[in-house]
Amino acid sequence: MEPIEILQEFNSCYAKIQAIAQNENWLLLIANKKALRINIHYYRVYENREKFA
Repeated sequence: MEPIEILQEFNSCYAKIQAIAQNENWLLLIANKKALRINIHYYRVYENREKFA
């Protein structure tokens, strides 16, 4: 594969990744995953509150 072909392939892949990253559904999925992680953390803190009281 020629260097120009590698660069073109890379640019094509990069453009696809950028399109996915800017997709509203993808952004909502990431936000929901972060929110779930935060909720799990606070649930664990709440469940173990007596240990630290």
